[in-house]
Amino acid sequence: MSKKILDEDSAMDMIFSCPGAIKEGHFYYTWDYHTKYLIDTDKLFQLPKYVEKVGESLYKMYEGKNIDYIITANHRSGLLLSHDIGDRFNVPVILIKRLGGIVDISTLSDIRGKALIIDDAINTGNTIKQLLKMVSPIGIEIRGIGVFINRYPGNLQEDFQGLVRYIVDLSPIYPLVHIDKCPICMKRNELLRDFQNIEGEEKKEKIQQEIKHLQPTCAYNDVQWGE
Repeated sequence: MSKKILDEDSAMDMIFSCPGAIKEGHFYYTWDYHTKYLIDTDKLFQLPKYVEKVGESLYKMYEGKNIDYIITANHRSGLLLSHDIGDRFNVPVILIKRLGGIVDISTLSDIRGKALIIDDAINTGNTIKQLLKMVSPIGIEIRGIGVFINRYPGNLQEDFQGLVRYIVDLSPIYPLVHIDKCPICMKRNELLRDFQNIEGEEKKEKIQQEIKHLQPTCAYNDVQWGE
């Protein structure tokens, strides 16, 4: 096996050593699933050598398979990976539009054959679940789902038909949690309740700032909280 292939420890070292790749705050991937940490693969893949390392590793997982297309719904780091892998397979890369978490497969209307889905990470997995339901009826066979980072909170292989392969599993140390169990949401809700009984403008201003600081931010930057 090539020395360039990333094992899990090497992949984690790569992420940890990249300034700004791990951001701390209060982020949501869907209304229901939150996390204290955002893994910013856009920051990581500013370095072409990292795209190449991850791309080669994912390619090696599927090398030898008959692939006609690479499909991705991630127009940032996922697209960079997809082009690297598409170049290795010598096949076209198809970008699926996504708006507010809903995928639009109109770009696949004339596509038939065997495809590989590539993404930088699998978090809630909603986009990939939509793709799996949509592509089969129009004549596209998904031969695999290759991702760099796994943070999926459910049963990965059962929920995705055993198709997912990943390089590094960050779900144990940077988990996604349901909103009902999110400690930051609990703290924010506690402050909102306390705010009703606080007297004094200075104290109210301080609590308001803390509540604002704890407000969740969309990890994908395409929707805002409450939409």
